[in-house]
Amino acid sequence: MRIEAPLCLAVIAGVAALAAPGALAGPRNASSRAAPLLRSGFESGFKSWFPINGVALSIDKAVAHGGGGSLRVRLTRPADAGVYFAAFGNGLPRARFSASVWARGSGPAVGKRLRLQLNQAVGSAPPHPIGGTAVGWARLTGRWQLLSVAGRIDGDVPALVVPIVVLEHGVTRSVVHLDDFVLRGSGGQSFVPLQVSPRHVRNRLGWPQSSAIWAAAAAAAFCVFRLRRGLGS
Repeated sequence: MRIEAPLCLAVIAGVAALAAPGALAGPRNASSRAAPLLRSGFESGFKSWFPINGVALSIDKAVAHGGGGSLRVRLTRPADAGVYFAAFGNGLPRARFSASVWARGSGPAVGKRLRLQLNQAVGSAPPHPIGGTAVGWARLTGRWQLLSVAGRIDGDVPALVVPIVVLEHGVTRSVVHLDDFVLRGSGGQSFVPLQVSPRHVRNRLGWPQSSAIWAAAAAAAFCVFRLRRGLGS
């Protein structure tokens, strides 16, 4: 396969922009009341939503809070299990983020606690709720109820923002329906949903950012090699 010079130069420029501090962050004066950074109504599927522990995911067209469907999360084994949203983007230090989702339970999930959490992660440091406050619980019933959380990014560097929803102490055949998820933020407007599940999500939610940079750097190095060969150097 032949790689043209303009494409290689574009890749190299992209890596430089990606590695620059704050390259993925949005305007500092953006308001948390602005248009949502992420929104999932699940009418068109659940791309970028991935399982945590033993769950099966599907779209249920017969059950919805709004629109034409919801995300059905069914546990296949006893565990703290659920879903997370994978997006390539980060939040500025002290930027405020909020998230909300509508949820209802059925079967053994009724009466269990559902946790909504907005994690922040930097490098290899353990992820934790944004500002130590962006975590909330609700006791599931057979009716729709709204969960919402908010917090400010702590620390002095941009952090990866990862929303997760977990059914605590779930048992096999527990079912949770999720709908109308919304993420808002005053910093970090460059959120791009990932189509490939990040690995090690349970212990390193921060890896997708550094992994993407390394992958792009490898592609850039290959392009430089091809360019040098083409120039006869």
